Amino acid sequence: MKTRIFAIVAQTGSEYNTISPVIISLNPNKLKEILKTSKYSNYYMDQEGNDTKLCFMDLDLDVVFSGTSCEGESYDLDYKYGWITYDGIDKEFTWRNKITNEFDPNFEDQNNPDYDNWEDGFWCKEYKDGILIKEYFDNSY
Repeated sequence: MKTRIFAIVAQTGSEYNTISPVIISLNPNKLKEILKTSKYSNYYMDQEGNDTKLCFMDLDLDVVFSGTSCEGESYDLDYKYGWITYDGIDKEFTWRNKITNEFDPNFEDQNNPDYDNWEDGFWCKEYKDGILIKEYFDNSY
């Protein structure tokens, strides 16, 4: 038998991209209220209110999940760390060719003669109530 839990997942700690569940509940609506009424100075939001999202996990008696993801371990919460985005945006760093619109997360060769045709940014997946509602490229950082 599985139990679904929900958490506000945010960047925490002193290392870059350390991601942890900071508030946990069985009721997603309670966490949505916390996110709506919180001020940007609260510990689970960054200064711009970014990188905080509502996630869920289906707990199983036979599986143990890690609670924190640190830089170098994984930017993907969905597998190793068990948290799946319920409300919020997942961002994955990538490069986009401005002419062909192809994506290559490994393109970084500044010596490549086509370098000026590429721009870096994030492939974003936006979720609402556990449903993927849109995907897009964002280079406005």
